[in-house]
Amino acid sequence: MVVSVLVVVLGVAPLATAAPSEGRPQGPCDIYMAAESPCVAAFSTTRALSATYRGPLYQLERASDRASLNIGVLPDGYADAAAHDEFCTGTTCVFAKVFDQSPNHNDLGLPEPLSFETHGLLRLIPFHLLDASLLPIVIAGHKVYGMYFDGEHSGYRNNQTANMPIGDQPEGMYMVAGGDHFNSTCCFDFGNAETDDTDDGAGTMDAVNLSTICWFPNGVGAMPNFFGGVPPDSQCKGDGPFVQADLENGLYGSDTGVSRDPGYVGEQYPYVTAMLKNDGTNFFALKGGNAQSGALSTRYAGPLPPKPFVPNPADGNGYSPMRKQGAIILGTGGDGGSGAGDFFEGVITRNLPTDEAENAVHANIVAAGYGSPAPTK
Repeated sequence: MVVSVLVVVLGVAPLATAAPSEGRPQGPCDIYMAAESPCVAAFSTTRALSATYRGPLYQLERASDRASLNIGVLPDGYADAAAHDEFCTGTTCVFAKVFDQSPNHNDLGLPEPLSFETHGLLRLIPFHLLDASLLPIVIAGHKVYGMYFDGEHSGYRNNQTANMPIGDQPEGMYMVAGGDHFNSTCCFDFGNAETDDTDDGAGTMDAVNLSTICWFPNGVGAMPNFFGGVPPDSQCKGDGPFVQADLENGLYGSDTGVSRDPGYVGEQYPYVTAMLKNDGTNFFALKGGNAQSGALSTRYAGPLPPKPFVPNPADGNGYSPMRKQGAIILGTGGDGGSGAGDFFEGVITRNLPTDEAENAVHANIVAAGYGSPAPTK
């Protein structure tokens, strides 16, 4: 029996969970650990990302009395949505916090207000926490909730992290996102970003992006597409959404900006696995796939791009070496821009994951059962 105890916002929120069973299958972080690329941050509102994780997935706060509740996992590792529903009955709830399932406690919450000096009038638009009940889905027969980012100054962040890759240290990451909800404005990102919420130049962030932005519509030597979307004469093909790398001052599908694959029309699936890895000096790779079936596809693997087309005094030597700062962002860009999208889970690793590990992680995601038959009562 799962017991849920709630407290007012001034107290410490308890955990609504049962301890996982000994036979629970491995998760993505178990696979990465075995491949010597351990998770340094791991987030999900749908399931535990390792076989041994016993902590909460996220914290709810409800409007009626500002009480909060931590939502944990059932014995099979999936989120306890029944506790979520009971707590939020008759009122609205927000995701107050998303807990890091790694040992580093790099939890995500509301970003700090932007400064007038670096963001001008943008500072007048506060970030807001997401409605926690807007995106019910089914996974392995369980009702759970994803995170619905509306793109209206919505995002989660942690600027004071532990053990995140910085500078030119190698890293990998993935997210499972919705393939039916996206937009063409920057940025629906997940990954490594600046610790000051400011554009600090090329290579100061490294995040995976899923959107229809075609930032360099005709290659890296062309004027960036600041207004989003796919221009009529663009080298970007299809309707998207596209898996890209946000390396600051540019969204890259390859070293030349757009994808080098003329047949790439985007990740047109209800649930998308989007992956990025970057060795910090010479190489990055992008992969995408259907999170419900099949294998990963490599969308690009090769050199990092040169300097951005539009010069910035902070760009230094461009993207090689990288100059990552180690903040974590979700649903927002490094300097606070917001994009629309759905988020279900995501991980950041130290060291460069092997292709074999990434294939195994994708297979684990498929086996998790996103969108599988309706829950039973």
